[in-house]
Amino acid sequence: MVAEVGLAPEIFYCSTEDEKSEYMGGLVMVVMEYVGGVKTVQERYGGKRLPGMVYREVKKAMEVLHGDGLVFGDWRGPNILVEENGRVWLVDFDWCGEDGVGRYPVSLNDGRKGEGRIKWHEGVERGGLMKKEHDLFRLECLKVKV
Repeated sequence: MVAEVGLAPEIFYCSTEDEKSEYMGGLVMVVMEYVGGVKTVQERYGGKRLPGMVYREVKKAMEVLHGDGLVFGDWRGPNILVEENGRVWLVDFDWCGEDGVGRYPVSLNDGRKGEGRIKWHEGVERGGLMKKEHDLFRLECLKVKV
């Protein structure tokens, strides 16, 4: 649905929809549209405030997901790609799940000591339920700083 509004690469194949996926040893394979000439939000803006056009596109992608009862869960700079002209691409949907049903991975970088600390909503925890309010919090973090 995010690809349908031009904010994510189109998916050409997903093994979970293939009756022969049993031959993949339990792995999931996704083949997506190639997106070239992009940089992550961090690479393009280096921790500075997102330009209004980029922020609005990211917000639009979130609204599409939330409108269908889904939570993205992983709103971080590496998952938001931006072309030089400002076109936004959302990638890395492996955490995406139903609001109040989907769970964060147990490998979540939950802000323990060290570099790469991510500012999560206070309700985000390893194995915890994913909620729309968590996405909205991360969107505000992106608005101010990547």
